[in-house]
Amino acid sequence: MHADYIKVMEIINFKLQKFWTDHPGNLENFLPPEIDITEEDLKEVGINRYACSTCLEHLKLKNYLQIDYVRDHESILNMDHEQIDEPSSVIFHLSISREILPLIERYKLGKVEDIPRGVSFDCEKSILKIGDKLVHIQQKNDKPNSHYILEYIFENPDGLEAKSYYSEIIDDKFHDEHLIQRSMWRACEAINAKVSKQAGISNFLLITSGKTGYVQINPEYLETTIS
Repeated sequence: MHADYIKVMEIINFKLQKFWTDHPGNLENFLPPEIDITEEDLKEVGINRYACSTCLEHLKLKNYLQIDYVRDHESILNMDHEQIDEPSSVIFHLSISREILPLIERYKLGKVEDIPRGVSFDCEKSILKIGDKLVHIQQKNDKPNSHYILEYIFENPDGLEAKSYYSEIIDDKFHDEHLIQRSMWRACEAINAKVSKQAGISNFLLITSGKTGYVQINPEYLETTIS
């Protein structure tokens, strides 16, 4: 997937350079610019729609861009974007964030971090494995809330890419009507803290709050995700 990611970055970089050439002046006035990715762009770098969409979704998750719409999106990925009547050559219409600029420079210079991928959880030993790194979740005799959250994530029938909602975790693992969702959020924060301290990995879990709060493994640490 890394090769596909480089191709997508090449397209975005080319489109941004063209945008700024066509709009000379203070870049502050134009960010975030909007760009199109077309059939011709994909053919030029040798990447298909599905691979491009996967890479773009990863960039969106990292807040590097916003996917404004996708043509024929159901044939690419099942994404929640409405089709817009645009020229048939346009596949993706994107709003680009300022944060993508340092990322582009990194890839142009070939500076790519070696991100550990592939995750597993040993429920008996309460050990989370990320790539070749081990994170001990249970520190004492009693298993903490974070242990049961990881159990739920790794048992989720929708797969490791799925969102695990706090309300469902509480119902399935705790059976405690008095346990509040904020406790789940704190436990997820604790997991990220342990992962950071023991494995030197940041943002392992993507965490949200509120009544519909959920936790999700950051896709960049999964086997099938780009680095």
